[in-house]
This record gives sequence, structure tokens and C-alpha cells, in this order.
Amino acid sequence: MKIQYLTILLLALVIIVSGCKKKESDPDPIPYANFTVDGVKKEYNFHTNFNKFCIDVHFCGSFWESDENENINYIQVGLPSFVKSGETYVTTQGGGGSRLIISDANGNIYRTDFGGTVTFNIELWEGSNGWVKGTFSGSAVNEDDPLNDSIVIQNGYFQGKIWYISTK
Repeated sequence: MKIQYLTILLLALVIIVSGCKKKESDPDPIPYANFTVDGVKKEYNFHTNFNKFCIDVHFCGSFWESDENENINYIQVGLPSFVKSGETYVTTQGGGGSRLIISDANGNIYRTDFGGTVTFNIELWEGSNGWVKGTFSGSAVNEDDPLNDSIVIQNGYFQGKIWYISTK
């Protein structure tokens, strides 16, 4: 009788364990950025990981329209060291821990740290080896002609992989 109960118990355990089989994880999202600049829609699918190797901001990631020429048609998102999911960060001239840089097809570079203001809304920040997703909008000025040349950025969205070495 004990063997019969033990057999039933083992059979029930096998059924329970096989029913709890680990579900395959969802594939990673695809990194990209899209936005409208002065009414023209852009989508950039070539990218770098967000990392700590930046100047004037703590985390940055870049997106390009094409991998043939990384000096034109790119956007760089810079975020502060204290970035968190659900937070809003506003760039200011002279820093503030976040920035946006956009290069157009002619090689003109527009920056928020030379003027203009962009608001980033961070929807997701998972830290090292995780993902960042967020929206942005605002304005930036031409680094060579900040008084006479600016752009308006609307409906911006980005998502990218985060990579850095954590000491924690």
C-alpha cells in the first residue's frame, strides 16, 4: 500500500513539475529611435548601447539612419547618472545631466547644451544589461549658428540596450 501511495505521489509530482516548465523568454526589443524634426518624420535603426562613456552626461546612446556614414543623420540621447523609470528630465543650456544632439544630412549639428530645451520621459530603465525606453520633445540649436538656426523636435521615442560595468 505504501508503494502505491508513493507511486501516486511521484506521478503527481512529475505532472506538477512538467506543468511548471519554464516559459521561453520574450525576445529582446529592437533598438531604434524615431521622431519628427521640423515636421519631417525620421526613424534611425542603427545604434550603440547606452553606456557610461560620455562627455558632459552620465549615460548616452546614439542612433543613425544608416551605418554607411555615422557623421550625418544621427541622434544622441544623453541621460543623468540618477536616471530612473517613470522620471522626467529636462535639458538646459550648459548641461543639467541630460542632452540631445542631432545631426542632419548636411552635417549640421544641433545641440541642447548650446541652447534649446528637450524633455525626456523615461518609461523604462533596467540598468546594466537591461533596456531603456523613453519619449522626448523640445528644441535644439545649431552649434555653429546658435542665434539663427534651431530645430523643433516632436513625438520622439527611443529604446536601446544598456551596457555598463556595475560595481554593486
